[in-house]
Amino acid sequence: MRKTIVNDDAILAALLTSDTRKEAAEKAGVSERTLYNKMNNVDFNIKYAKARKSLVNKAAFQIQRALSTSISELRKIVEKGAKDSDRISAARALLEYGLSYTELSEIKKQIAELEKLTGKGDDNEI
Repeated sequence: MRKTIVNDDAILAALLTSDTRKEAAEKAGVSERTLYNKMNNVDFNIKYAKARKSLVNKAAFQIQRALSTSISELRKIVEKGAKDSDRISAARALLEYGLSYTELSEIKKQIAELEKLTGKGDDNEI
């Protein structure tokens, strides 16, 4: 019986773009068993984790690029919105997101300080 070579890149791409592992197996052109075997492989899991992290980092970068424009638009609505309800909604959004950002920034700072103290920090994290 001839053994088929399974392309890790095809499986990774399928996993990153599918809602289920069954769907990923279909997209990659492999059986679910093959996919599960790959998922149990340490080297493959390292590749998969790196690919997922890269995808998340790219998405985060795109979101960060849109923040300035989004904030500017919300500020315009707060300052010049036609209806009171629009201005209030925009102001509420700015306050909520501002507070969330402030809290997350403080938490991140505290985590970095703790990691520095324990020597467990990852300098490559965002």
